[in-house]
Amino acid sequence: MKKHKPTAKEVSKRSRELNEMVRIAALKLDKNGSIAVLAKAAGVTPEAIRTSIRRGYFTPGLASSLELAVGRDVLKREVLCPHKLA
Repeated sequence: MKKHKPTAKEVSKRSRELNEMVRIAALKLDKNGSIAVLAKAAGVTPEAIRTSIRRGYFTPGLASSLELAVGRDVLKREVLCPHKLA
């Protein structure tokens, strides 16, 4: 069976959702909600986070790093990349 390729509209909606989740998580570490501060805490680059948001999904490794940085109660890796962990 052929895998469903998301439409541009679906990716855009998912990107907005991811951006909101990541910004809320970043607010737990920094009063300005900086992605750079979140990235430093997670041991990744800010560009990796921004690229994942634009793409509409996170890799399992990046999602796990973010979860460890802010805590599972704030951000769950299953929410960031549900298609990979299902």
